[in-house]
Amino acid sequence: MIRRLFASLLCAWLVAAIPARVQPVAQPTSHLYLPLVSNPARITGDAPIWAHAQVPAAHEVVLFRENIYLDSPLSGAQLHIFADTRYEAWLDGAWLGRGPARFSRTLREFDVHALGDLPPGEHLLAVLVQWAPNIRRSESTTPYLLAHVEGARSGSLVALARSGPGWLSLPSDAWRKDATPVHAWGLIGPTELLDFSRLPAGWNQPAYSADNWTPAVVKDISQVSFQPLQVPPLEPGGPVRFSTLPSFAAQSSSLDLESVTFRHRSIPFLANVPITITLADAGALSPGLAMGELSPPYPANPLLNFSLPTTLTFTVETLTPFSPTMRLDGNPLPWQAQGAQRPDTWAAVVALPGGEHSISYSNLPPGGVTFAASSAGVSYSQFPFQQGAHAGRRLLLVIPKATPPACTC
Repeated sequence: MIRRLFASLLCAWLVAAIPARVQPVAQPTSHLYLPLVSNPARITGDAPIWAHAQVPAAHEVVLFRENIYLDSPLSGAQLHIFADTRYEAWLDGAWLGRGPARFSRTLREFDVHALGDLPPGEHLLAVLVQWAPNIRRSESTTPYLLAHVEGARSGSLVALARSGPGWLSLPSDAWRKDATPVHAWGLIGPTELLDFSRLPAGWNQPAYSADNWTPAVVKDISQVSFQPLQVPPLEPGGPVRFSTLPSFAAQSSSLDLESVTFRHRSIPFLANVPITITLADAGALSPGLAMGELSPPYPANPLLNFSLPTTLTFTVETLTPFSPTMRLDGNPLPWQAQGAQRPDTWAAVVALPGGEHSISYSNLPPGGVTFAASSAGVSYSQFPFQQGAHAGRRLLLVIPKATPPACTC
């Protein structure tokens, strides 16, 4: 008992004798602020240009020209360029390249094309820009072009030919605006249906006269209408139905060049590499058949009249079995699927006597109709062929037939 009391007193004395730990006094925190040095891409000093300032159509193509006058050499010249959605560029009639790489709404990679050393005199920069937005390639906002040429002159870096109202522009109708999309969901963009007769010959060459072109319009892109895709949830195990996809809902949003980050392309340019073609076979496409196409606006009573000199086997082919809308001499056609080798292709084969016959159409679809009909021994009054908006259907319908080798006997 005495030992326990003595131990307790000793412990209490030791605790009182040990000084308390000294706590450090908190010192005020000092912050040193340094200025942020920013070097934005010089392309942000270019003006976004287009051929007009109106709401763009779903697909537009604009041609641009800019003359560059040099009174002294420009060393190490470069073309800095970006376009929504894509471009091709030429200098003095020589093709430079195409682009840009895929981009997002706020991060866009511009291209830099090396031009070498440009001698004094006049040079021509020509650019073709296609506005063809699609939800797979890039986050397009509005059609515009940014571009300038820079290089060293008298030891100083200079920027010339900045995109602006000094550039000339020409909207082109050589590309069909109602061309069917490559993919039904709009993932890739429109098919390219180009009528070269409507494209000015030599428009990208220095000798071309652009007297009828108009000055480019500087676009105000501070207000851009975005159209987010809203896809309904799929039922478990249910099919994807294109008809259930709702239309885009416009949503106003703000975007200007200050909110977009431009940087150099991070992936290599695509290169035009010559290839050697090896002929594996030769022949004809759908021999004995004529390719026909009807596209809106349709005539009131579309009718295809033809005559046969004698009894013949008459063949009609199409990509959809639309027997209720296509009749031969007023009778339904006996459509038969052509199997796995020709998917979505249907054919009707009928023995017809000599004389006058006709094919009638009704309830024609808004996207047009592509078909093939016998041509050997058949005389048509006027075989219908129109440049429809869906050239791919003709490629699916034709049958390649190899030419038999010449007899060596």
